[in-house]
Amino acid sequence: MDERTSWTVCVYCASSGSCDPAYHEAARRLGEVLAEAGCGVVYGGSRSGTMGAVADGALLRGGRVVGVLPRLLQELEVAHASLSKLHVVDDMRTRKQRMLAQGDAVVALPAAAGRSRNCSRRYRSNTSACSSRRS
Repeated sequence: MDERTSWTVCVYCASSGSCDPAYHEAARRLGEVLAEAGCGVVYGGSRSGTMGAVADGALLRGGRVVGVLPRLLQELEVAHASLSKLHVVDDMRTRKQRMLAQGDAVVALPAAAGRSRNCSRRYRSNTSACSSRRS
């Protein structure tokens, strides 16, 4: 298998459905494009908002989609039902760590306050780990 097709992309996005529908369409299309390129997706595990749209797009194209969801949200039944795999973790911090640990690249979609700051801080702290995994 081509090394490029073995990548997993960590996608940070929102579970809220209150953003402009264009964001949902763009998220769905991102999922499709990643799956068509042979990339797996790891994301927050929700069925709603841009999270659900990314997962739906990738699954529609036969992609592998892994969700990482805090236990409390699983108990509220917000998990996407059709994922390739769902990891249930104790809290949000563990969720973010697990998502980054499984991803070879990161995409942050708009629609949640603080996403860019949060993502860039986590990316900087994990850059050397990602580089060593790809070497």
